[in-house]
Amino acid sequence: MKKTLLALAVAAMAASGANATVIYDKDGAKVDLYGRVALEVIKAENKRTDVADKGSRLGVRAFQEIGNGYEALASAELRFSKTGFGDDIRAQRVFGGIRHNDIGSLTFGKQLVLGDHIPKANYTKEMGGNVFLDSHGKALHFMSAKFNGVRFAADYYVGHSDKAKIDEGQGFQFGLFYDGKLGDANVRFGSGYGEVTAAKAGVANPPVCEGYVAVTDKDGNAVTPVKRVCLKETVTYGKEEEFKRKFAGVGFDINYGNFTAGIDWAYGKSKNEFFKFQTFGSKTFEKISRFDVGVKYAVTPQNSIYGGVLFGTGQNAGQAKAKNLGWKLGVDHNFNSSTFVYLEGGKGRTKQAGETIEKDSRIAAGVRINF
Repeated sequence: MKKTLLALAVAAMAASGANATVIYDKDGAKVDLYGRVALEVIKAENKRTDVADKGSRLGVRAFQEIGNGYEALASAELRFSKTGFGDDIRAQRVFGGIRHNDIGSLTFGKQLVLGDHIPKANYTKEMGGNVFLDSHGKALHFMSAKFNGVRFAADYYVGHSDKAKIDEGQGFQFGLFYDGKLGDANVRFGSGYGEVTAAKAGVANPPVCEGYVAVTDKDGNAVTPVKRVCLKETVTYGKEEEFKRKFAGVGFDINYGNFTAGIDWAYGKSKNEFFKFQTFGSKTFEKISRFDVGVKYAVTPQNSIYGGVLFGTGQNAGQAKAKNLGWKLGVDHNFNSSTFVYLEGGKGRTKQAGETIEKDSRIAAGVRINF
């Protein structure tokens, strides 16, 4: 992911800074608008061909010089789709803070966090990045300026009143990054470690359940129903029910001429059955280790081909270790700095105890217009 100088200071402003339109600039104050239209025609495993919104957005940013090289900043970004197409207008990012070109930036709010900077080897447009926490609803985020190519980052995540919400749990994350040269090659490195505290999920005083639960075998045939049993209980979310999710990651890539290659690693561990880490598919595990090896070749200044191999392991207590493996491949064409089209697809599967427990595939054609 290429980053502008502003993005090096403020992660959430990276995507559209080069295309933003200034609507006010006077007396040290500046306001600009940015946006993106991102659409795909996609065919996924066992689903009909569909049109999907892949992160279309509209945002506004404000900057105010406050003296001695410091600048106050604020940003708000709207998204338009959540589970369907154009079904949910919401504030995806809302944050503010302060920055200094020689020191770095400190922001607070609903924003991208340092985990977004760790992966380097995913060169696809919409086939994921190998990281477990890249945004948070209530984050205090510090990203230093570059010192000889090195940057340091630290996050503190403010706890939500509902501790069962992982994305708004209480915790922290630290990261170290490097962008520099190795001879004639460009290298990028990212790393991080974090923990988030949450609590067991539950419902206070659930109703008594009656009747039977319909049960089917693996082929969908009805078998003897099982009597439903529900108990009344109060879930307190006390200290005795809290647990930690621990996660770490490393990303690296190297570019020489028209060729780029990289590898990302992500690790997660949680002892609670309700909050597991996801594979590249949909299965979840209490302990997981994932790798993403990617390559990209610029055939011309406007056209690239790229691909990657995904592999890793996952394990739940008392179960055999699962192994996942997949691949992805794509091509793109850039009309200019703000508009491009692409075609990409891939397949993956997870095996456990010699049996395939999940498989997935997709192919998509997309367009992205930044403004």
